[in-house]
Amino acid sequence: MKYLKCDSCKHDNLLNSEYQIFCDACGKKLSNNYKTWQKKHPTKSFEDFTNEVGVHKTATKKSNNKLTFKKVLQICFIVVSIGVGAYFGKNYSANVFSFFYEYAFPVSELLDKEWGKQFFMGNKVAIESPYWLEKQEDEIPIPAEVKKLIKEMDYYVYNNFAGFGAVVMTSVYDKAIGKLNAKGAGDGAILQTYQALNGSDLFYNDETIQINNYPAVLKKGTFMSDGNEVHFKSVACIKNDLTLIYMITFWANNNKDYELLTDRMIGSLEIY
Repeated sequence: MKYLKCDSCKHDNLLNSEYQIFCDACGKKLSNNYKTWQKKHPTKSFEDFTNEVGVHKTATKKSNNKLTFKKVLQICFIVVSIGVGAYFGKNYSANVFSFFYEYAFPVSELLDKEWGKQFFMGNKVAIESPYWLEKQEDEIPIPAEVKKLIKEMDYYVYNNFAGFGAVVMTSVYDKAIGKLNAKGAGDGAILQTYQALNGSDLFYNDETIQINNYPAVLKKGTFMSDGNEVHFKSVACIKNDLTLIYMITFWANNNKDYELLTDRMIGSLEIY
């Protein structure tokens, strides 16, 4: 069997179709795909391409834990950790923080286009995005001691492609919780994400900001998971002490277009 090696992530893509344009691992366009090659060699067939351009797979240790963002999102560990982090954050935030150190389609084509606006919480929260985040109906397995303090919670997910994911979560807590902790919620989410993916080499920065005069914490960082460098940005905002609005995006490897897309999404967040 012959393969095409991706220039971006070095993944070996099995050559089994003349229509294989994008990398199976990172989603970026394969620069040496058959359609591009055929323009230079119009008289040659796919079989010629396979023989001349295809390579034998590089012998590497097989991983049984290939990272797929869709799978990660489906098990909802991000949302669970947000709820737990918001509750326990005021007690354990300092300990968590001290533990850490502070293309299916070309994304570049989306950056200069007009995006639609999506609303949450009955039009009290809005973001602009090139993607539509779907509301999830699955019940979240939150610990009982946390669940009894949550009056309402909704979360929305974009996970159509393997290289990028986004989650928006809104939750309202009972006044018995006292006062939510934005940093605790954010730290808890990153901690659970990191542990769930068996991560290593975690690094992120915190920045205290405001969104429509509401206090918020912005996080940006990376960690390694199964040979992938995972980049993420998140924002946790507290409205009137008891309402948490949380948004996180993450993507595989150092993709500047996804980073610019994320900055624009987070920058568009409005809380009314």
